[in-house]
Amino acid sequence: MPSSASSSPLPLEHPSPTQYLQTLLESARPFLRGELESVDERLPSLVRVLRSVGAGECWHKHGSFLDHLLDMYRILKLWRAQDSVCLLGLFHSAYSNSYVNLAIFDPSTGRDVVSRHVGEAAERLIHLFCIVPRQPLIHDDLLFHYSDSELIEHLKSSEISVKNAKERGLFDEEEAWRKKVRSLVPANGIVVKHIKTGEDVVVSRRLLAVFLLMTMADFSDQLFSFQDCLFENFDGKLEFKGNDVVAGLWPGDGKPGLWMSSISRMGALYSLLVREEEIFGEERKRVGGEKVDEDRDEDLELVIPPVFENCTRVLDAGEQIKARDLYWEAVCDMSKRGLEGAEELLLSSIEKNPFVGEPHVVLGQLYLSKGRFEEGEREAEKGLTLILQWGSPWDKRMSWEGWIAWARVLLMKATERSWPQTAWGILNLGLVRPSSNSSSSFSLQPSSTEYLKTLLDSARPFLRDELEPVDERLPSLVVVLHSIGTGECNLKHGTFLDHLINVDKEKGLFAEEEGWRKKLRSLVPANGIVVKHIKTGEDVVVLRRLVSFICPKRDSKRLKERLRKGLPLSCSGESLGHEDELGRMDCLGKNLAYESKGKVLASNFLGDSQSELRRVE
Repeated sequence: MPSSASSSPLPLEHPSPTQYLQTLLESARPFLRGELESVDERLPSLVRVLRSVGAGECWHKHGSFLDHLLDMYRILKLWRAQDSVCLLGLFHSAYSNSYVNLAIFDPSTGRDVVSRHVGEAAERLIHLFCIVPRQPLIHDDLLFHYSDSELIEHLKSSEISVKNAKERGLFDEEEAWRKKVRSLVPANGIVVKHIKTGEDVVVSRRLLAVFLLMTMADFSDQLFSFQDCLFENFDGKLEFKGNDVVAGLWPGDGKPGLWMSSISRMGALYSLLVREEEIFGEERKRVGGEKVDEDRDEDLELVIPPVFENCTRVLDAGEQIKARDLYWEAVCDMSKRGLEGAEELLLSSIEKNPFVGEPHVVLGQLYLSKGRFEEGEREAEKGLTLILQWGSPWDKRMSWEGWIAWARVLLMKATERSWPQTAWGILNLGLVRPSSNSSSSFSLQPSSTEYLKTLLDSARPFLRDELEPVDERLPSLVVVLHSIGTGECNLKHGTFLDHLINVDKEKGLFAEEEGWRKKLRSLVPANGIVVKHIKTGEDVVVLRRLVSFICPKRDSKRLKERLRKGLPLSCSGESLGHEDELGRMDCLGKNLAYESKGKVLASNFLGDSQSELRRVE
C-alpha cells in the first residue's frame, strides 16, 4: 500500500467531494468545449502562433509536439499555476532543451520575439528552462538523494514544522528535513552549467521548484510503456539506466507507463521545497522583512498539485507495477476472467495504486452492467475526479477528453439507475444531458454534485479546446507550433488509408443478369425501397444511393453467409430501420454505391462479382 503523510486527501478549501468535483469541472469546461478565450483572452492567438511555426508536424511520444505543448498548458492551468508558469508549459521548448531537440523557433530567433508573444516574465522562465541540465538537476542532484521512507518521514515532520512556524512562531533550522533540503538547495539557490555554453546559471530555490513541477506535468503527459521498453524500466523506478533501442518499437503495446512512483517522489520533494519556503518567508516576516526578493524569484507562486493527495503520498515502485498489471489483465482478459474475476483484479489494482482514475472508471462500468448503481456511481465519480485532477490520461490508449466523456456518461446512467442491455444500447450512449442548472452537465446526488461540477468546470476549457478563455495568447502560440510541423508527422492512432479501386465505368461491360447483381437489385431496386418511420410508422422512401450511405461496410463475412443461406436483408421495408437489420447489412453499403455507378467492389461481395471484376480488368 502507498504510504501517507496526511490523513486528508482534499484541500481544506474544499469542504466536500461534491464541491471539489464541481470546481474541477468548471475549470476544465473551457478546454472541453474549446472555449480557450474564456481561459485567457490571449490564448487563441498564441495557439495560432504555435501552429504557424509548425509545432503540429513533429512527432512527440504518443502524438504531435503541438498536442504535448497544449496538454502541458492545460495540466498546469488545472493545477492553478500562475499565468507565466502555464505559458512556460506551452512554450517550454521554444529554444529546445536538455531532453529533446525540438525548438519551436529557429535558433537565430531573438528572445525579444518570444517575449512579444508571451511577455517578459514567461520568456525568462522559458529561456532558463531551456538552458539548464534538467535531467541531472532533477534526478541526480535532488531526487536520487532521497529514499521513499525518508521522503515519507520528512513529509510528516515538515507538516508539523509549518504549523509550528505559522501558529506559534517556532523555527528550528536543525530539524533533519530542513537541513537536508538546505544542503541540496540553499535559500539563495544553486549554480548549474548552461547546457550549450558551459556558463554558470543561477537557479533560485523557487525556480527550481517550478522546474520540478514542470517535470511532473511533462512526464505525466507523455510517458507510457514505450519509454519503459527503451530505458528498461522494469523495476518502475524510472532511473533511465537502460538503453534498449531494439525492443523500443513505437508505439508498443500501449500499456500505462511505470512513471507514477517517480512522479510521486517528485511531488513529495516539491512539497518539502514549498514548505521550506513557507517557513523561510514566515520567519523573515516576523522580523519585519516583507519586501519581495526578486533575486529569489519570490514573485513565483508555488501551488500544490492535487495529485497524490496534494503531493503528500509516495507510491512504492513495486506496488505501481502490480497495480498496472492487474488493471491490464482486467481490461484485456475479460473474456477469460469474467465479470467477477475482472472486479477482483480492479479492486486489487485500486488498492495498490489509488491515485489514478481509469481503474475506477472501468470498475464503475462493471458495476453498472450488474445493476449495482450506487457502487457504480461512487467509482465513476472517483475516477472522474482523479482524471480531472491529473489533466492527462494514465491509460493513454484513449484521450483525456475521451475518458472524461465516458466517465460522465457512466455517472449520468448511475444516477438514472439504468444501463443498456444491448450492444446497440451501449453504442448509443454518449449524450450528457444538461440539468436544470446550466452550470452543471448532469444530475448527481446532493452529496456529490457540487464537488463534481467544480472539477468539470476546471477541466472544461481543455476538453472543449477553448484556448482563449484560458489565456488570450494561447491560440497564437499554438499557431507557432503548427507552422513548424509538430502536428503532422505522427498521429496518436496511426494514419488513415483510403483504398481506391478504379475500374472501367462503361455499363456495357457488366451483365445485368449476373447472379449477384440480380439479387442485389431484388433487395434494393434502382429506385430504392420503402421503409417505415421508426416512431410514426409512416412510409419513408430510401433511394439506393442513400442506402449505401446508411450501411457501414464492416462485417462482410456475416453478410456473405446470410446471402448464401438465402436470408433476407432489409427488403421488407419495415425492417430496415431496426438495429438488428442494420447490423446484418454491415458491408452492403459500398457494393450498393458501386452498383449505382456500374462498378464492382470485388473484395466485399461474392465470388461471381470477383470473376466479373477480373474480366473487366
